[in-house]
Amino acid sequence: MKWLVAVLLFIVVTFIAFSWKNYLKEESFNSNCDSSTSQNDFPEFVRGFSLLSQRLRESEHYPEGWTDLYNCIRVEYKDLSTYKAEGVFYLDKKSKANVYTIYVDNSYKASDDVLTASLLSHETMHVRQLKNFQLDGVEMSCIDSEIDAFKQQIIFLFLALNEEEQKSILARIIQDPSSNTAYFSIAKLFEIKENAAVKAAEKYKVDSNEDSLYAKGFWEIANVDVEKMVRENYKEQCGEG
Repeated sequence: MKWLVAVLLFIVVTFIAFSWKNYLKEESFNSNCDSSTSQNDFPEFVRGFSLLSQRLRESEHYPEGWTDLYNCIRVEYKDLSTYKAEGVFYLDKKSKANVYTIYVDNSYKASDDVLTASLLSHETMHVRQLKNFQLDGVEMSCIDSEIDAFKQQIIFLFLALNEEEQKSILARIIQDPSSNTAYFSIAKLFEIKENAAVKAAEKYKVDSNEDSLYAKGFWEIANVDVEKMVRENYKEQCGEG
């Protein structure tokens, strides 16, 4: 049975990658976002993108125009239990010029704006990966694309959010870790961040609390832990199970 599941997942991943290539051949497809208004009908996603945009624009580590893509992303709810994922992005019949559709699991209807923005930071990185593919034609593997997206989520959680927001999320996870589907992956990212900050401080004699994401050695250690997490949890989704 496991081999059958693995084959089916491989077919799905291969189909998605194939659909990207064929979709990009359409003359009507525009790789640039020229929309000035949100594509979203759900107010929670409008607020999520607003929070994401505000915080990233406030950060000196993001180039101008980084958040312009958000007006070309539409988010819809969907039962993603079969995907074993909180959110997914792929090209389908709802994808068209200047509109990229992200699907978020129905469980997020009960999430607050911070958790929603955290997920959007991850999924929008997949949209950006597609745009990079459009520009340079270089594909990322499924595993590498997830590693890249989780690194982006770490940056949002620990650079864009303030300390009180981080403490609030952590307190809720500790109080009831099973109350929200987002808590498992976010708890793991908290663990990765703390581990990398401490080990980098020990190895390079730097302050583990001062802008640790950009401290010497932080990503050297965090990259290893993020890759390990993805390879342990995304084998099936990426057709490597």
